[in-house]
Amino acid sequence: MDRTGVELLKVFILLVSAWLLFLPQQADAHAFLVQSHPSEESSLGTMPPSVKLTFNERLEKELYSLKILDDRGDVITKEPRMSKDQRSLSVSVPSQKKGVYTVQYSVISADGHPVNGAYLFTVGNTASKGSTPALPAGESGNHEENVYNPASWLVRTLYYIALLLASGWVLWKSFIPFTRSEQKEDYIKRGRQLQRIHLLLLAGFIGIQASGLLNGSTWNKLPDLLIHSAVGWSWMLSLAVAAAGLFLTWRRAWFDITWAALLLLAKSLNGHAAGQEMAAAAVGLDVLHLLFASVWAGGLCYLYQSSRKNQSDAAAFISRFSAAALVSLCVLIVTGVPYSLLLLPRISYIWDTAWGIFLSLKAVAVVLILITGAFLRFYLNKRNGQASVSTLLKIDLSLMAAVLIIVAVFTQLSPNPENEALNWKERKNGVRLEIHTSVLQPGANRFNVKTVTKKGEPVIEKAELQFQSLDQPSVPKIIVPLKREKGSDSRHSSYGKTGAYPPFPGKWRITIRVIDADVDEISVSKDIKIYKLQP
Repeated sequence: MDRTGVELLKVFILLVSAWLLFLPQQADAHAFLVQSHPSEESSLGTMPPSVKLTFNERLEKELYSLKILDDRGDVITKEPRMSKDQRSLSVSVPSQKKGVYTVQYSVISADGHPVNGAYLFTVGNTASKGSTPALPAGESGNHEENVYNPASWLVRTLYYIALLLASGWVLWKSFIPFTRSEQKEDYIKRGRQLQRIHLLLLAGFIGIQASGLLNGSTWNKLPDLLIHSAVGWSWMLSLAVAAAGLFLTWRRAWFDITWAALLLLAKSLNGHAAGQEMAAAAVGLDVLHLLFASVWAGGLCYLYQSSRKNQSDAAAFISRFSAAALVSLCVLIVTGVPYSLLLLPRISYIWDTAWGIFLSLKAVAVVLILITGAFLRFYLNKRNGQASVSTLLKIDLSLMAAVLIIVAVFTQLSPNPENEALNWKERKNGVRLEIHTSVLQPGANRFNVKTVTKKGEPVIEKAELQFQSLDQPSVPKIIVPLKREKGSDSRHSSYGKTGAYPPFPGKWRITIRVIDADVDEISVSKDIKIYKLQP
């Protein structure tokens, strides 16, 4: 390897190291619960006739589960049903005595990500029944996220890079001005190597994704996953197209273009685009985006490779690539903006997720690439600009590697911010105040407030919750009186409230206000944000 190759290898290792260091420690689940009946931690007088869960996006029709367990851990329900829009699961519940019940669910989102979770609700007064059963191992709250795994992320990222490079290399074959037969043969040889690497990484990617989707299930369910789910069909299409490319490409330009488009289509069917309400538009934009990204990536890699081996080959290709790269970047911007708007519930949420942050980093890198490309075109027209062109090529290649890594990362993240439960404790003037909630979202929410006073301190006589909109200060403060629950004593008081608080999404200030027997007021506040998520 020459000095330039060593320098680029160092840059690549640095980028991968930074990527592994700054990756989110958890990968966001791409579908999550937005509404449940009964709600998390709710207390009911009688058992409801059914349990219904609604998610933020479409679910796969196969390999879903919804079970209700009693306080002995026995399943009391039969097979669940999925709604026609594939967003809701429901299951009938037989009449039961009072107790604590666990709702346990497992689904696969339309973009191919597994989501598991569990939550509790109670029927009747269960104070005398002792301890509350624990949630199933690994499932707390109403969603579960995939734990960060460096090896898994690395395989996924390398697969994405290999996909674009193999597609781009095949696409460019009919448009490169080859001057010698050995030049063309070497190009095809390297292209076949890229195709084999891509096929190997594709198999690894499918294995990792299948392992996640079958989490908790045996591998004998793999045939059902392959045949009865969209993600399974996308795997089979990807493998078939990738394998066929080893034997059928490099002969006809129209076939090479069709092959690359089909390969990228199969990838789009296993991603964010497939899970959108306007899936056809999202998939179309994604395929077009990937197609021109592969043209840019494949052309730039060939330009760098040829500049190292034969300057005349690079000189014959560079003007053609420069024009194609400019068009590609323009198309990437034109398709990327509406595609991102399709994925985001609101443009203002872009800074609230790791996906949005990585998207912003990609935008910065693209701007730098445009600037580098402008300098590259300038020095191409100068007689003594070869040294500058070589330097700019290295910069452009490094920026391309950075963009591909960034894109590979945020394609594995969810663009949707998640609402969270509030678990907050604070001590003030000798009184400990606590609030625990269900996942806060537009609609009914459950609030549990506790107060603990020191021995000899005045008893808490009154408690209330206050909600003040920070986005719309003109909206009057909402005051919700709280009623002390049974089992409270002079030092320990518990309050519960279920209602549509806060009434709409946005930034809110929640205040716990209590008044003791001496008519002293104590209040603590915390700011929260509730996201608008379409069920």
